[in-house]
Amino acid sequence: IPAASSSDIGLPGAEVDLYAWAEFATEGEFPFPVRYSIYLSTGEEGKYEKEPSYKGSHPILGSPGISVVGRTSKELIYRGCCLLSVDSNKNKDEESFLRISLSRGIDPALFICFAAIVDEVAMRKQHSKTAQKKFRSRRSY
Repeated sequence: IPAASSSDIGLPGAEVDLYAWAEFATEGEFPFPVRYSIYLSTGEEGKYEKEPSYKGSHPILGSPGISVVGRTSKELIYRGCCLLSVDSNKNKDEESFLRISLSRGIDPALFICFAAIVDEVAMRKQHSKTAQKKFRSRRSY
């Protein structure tokens, strides 16, 4: 059973069914310890795994790099499967870039999505804090 359709989210063109794939969860707030969990769809309508297939964290407090471990439903032990790192150039004129390193057999699309979601969540929180600071500074005049 489809979770939605392309027209539900405003995509033009022929309507296409969309299916649940994964649910991403975070605990904590960067630069403090943050834990990430990825729950894959079970194939049933709107249901996800009870235990995440993948877990991630920042191995060094305050570092933007994320280490991810994963397991299949048949495995009991989580094993390293992905490293996400932000490499910034020393030149301020050049942009930083994200490097994704994966173990063999890991779906790269999942971790490209994960990196985008982590970036978006971090950006929203940072924007919210900046907006709150601006609001407070305007009130103090």
